[in-house]
Amino acid sequence: MSVYIQGNADEKMKRFCVNFKAGSGSEADIAFHFNPRFDGWDKVVFNSFQGGRWCNEEKKRSMPFHRGSHFELVFLVTNEHYKVVVNGNPFYEFGHRLPPQMVTHLHVDGDLSLQSINFIGGKEPVRPGGDAGGGGHREGAGGRARAAPRGVPPPYPSVSSLRRAPLCHRPTP
Repeated sequence: MSVYIQGNADEKMKRFCVNFKAGSGSEADIAFHFNPRFDGWDKVVFNSFQGGRWCNEEKKRSMPFHRGSHFELVFLVTNEHYKVVVNGNPFYEFGHRLPPQMVTHLHVDGDLSLQSINFIGGKEPVRPGGDAGGGGHREGAGGRARAAPRGVPPPYPSVSSLRRAPLCHRPTP
């Protein structure tokens, strides 16, 4: 399974995130949190959110994104880890902390403009009636829901709303 994202980093980008979530709610577990941050110590933070708490943060003090520039971001989901590739260059491997089968939503937010999100591979979804087909829904830019293409489906059946939300920040106690 792979997720392929094309977009542009905003000119005044401070941060954005891509979350592989086990549910749609704001308190849902996050199996993989990918979070580039331009904050003086430009870095990319990797983490997971389980049971209402952030886990141990991993970070790489290297910034593969440039403000105002186009990017291509690929997440390869393997049995062992999420492999992150930025603009064709391998960037990081984040070991699974939650089984990838638990992931049901992809949430993208922050200082970027999305051009496309593509889901490649995965299993054929099963419709409630039992027949295989293009079941789930995804929300695209602007929150428009559209049917998922045939053969692209779980484990990531939807893209959550792209409106600004505080998921890129630690919750305040």
